[in-house]
Amino acid sequence: MKRPRDVRLKHGGRWILSALCAAVFCVLSADAHAQDPVRLYVDGVLDDDNGAGIAGRSFLVLAADALREVSPSQWQPNAVEASDVSLALLYGGQFMMAGRDDSVRTPEAAEQMKPRATWFLGFMEGRTRVAVPRWWKDALLSVEARETAKEGGVWFRDLEDIISRQQKLAVEEAPKGTFRLKCDAREISISDHVLEPTGISMAGSLGFGDTIAATLADDTLWLAVSSDSSCSLVSVDLGENQVHWHRKAWMAVPTPAGSSGMGVGPGWVSLVRAKNEIAVFGGNHDGLYANSFDATTGVPRWRFFTGRLGMN
Repeated sequence: MKRPRDVRLKHGGRWILSALCAAVFCVLSADAHAQDPVRLYVDGVLDDDNGAGIAGRSFLVLAADALREVSPSQWQPNAVEASDVSLALLYGGQFMMAGRDDSVRTPEAAEQMKPRATWFLGFMEGRTRVAVPRWWKDALLSVEARETAKEGGVWFRDLEDIISRQQKLAVEEAPKGTFRLKCDAREISISDHVLEPTGISMAGSLGFGDTIAATLADDTLWLAVSSDSSCSLVSVDLGENQVHWHRKAWMAVPTPAGSSGMGVGPGWVSLVRAKNEIAVFGGNHDGLYANSFDATTGVPRWRFFTGRLGMN
């Protein structure tokens, strides 16, 4: 026996209504997900190259928004519990530099910075599984609180002195725009013609006193060039004489071009290889930063910076 027509329409209407409700829920959920500061931060970390984050929002704004989502007492627990490495480092860095249970700097909170910095270094190496360079550790352990938050929160007392004592990578200019450097006990030659698509100029970098770091595996060279406003990382196939990929590392807080005040200078940068990962550890007058990329593809893995942390 067939159902009456009006009953079939009634049930059909229910299906249509359910589908419409589900669609509205999905749209609202997607909008809520898009506006979630923590999610925006995680997505922004993986945004390629320019550090602009999602929808043009700056990395600094994304970080500040994510930190405001939790109370200071939750920074360390959130660092330990976060499944995303970048988010864990953000919470851990804020715990290290800003006091756990108060939003006002106190002498007691300042005294805790050094033991917290020691904790953070162990935490960072455990979460990232990357060995932190000695100079970067020493610089981080020199963290001190400014007298007032207005002065900039924290600073790294020994950073400039540590940078000045580092031995620069020897790069020699050879004929026809070629440059020689010694990397991992091998003599390497690379030309500006090969690097041209990346916008990196070895001649220009040497002329401006930029910091250059390199590491090598088989016929793949990873080269980092740190200037006063950016840090570029490039992967080069020496056998084929071509660039695999090129990325920008996110620095602490580079001084914008044309702005007044003290320039940050090229600072210092080191490269660390860990399995299929290349990590950039850098520092300048604005603080310390670390970025990691997939060694084969250049896709960002995680990022950390100290600039503007410690500001509640």
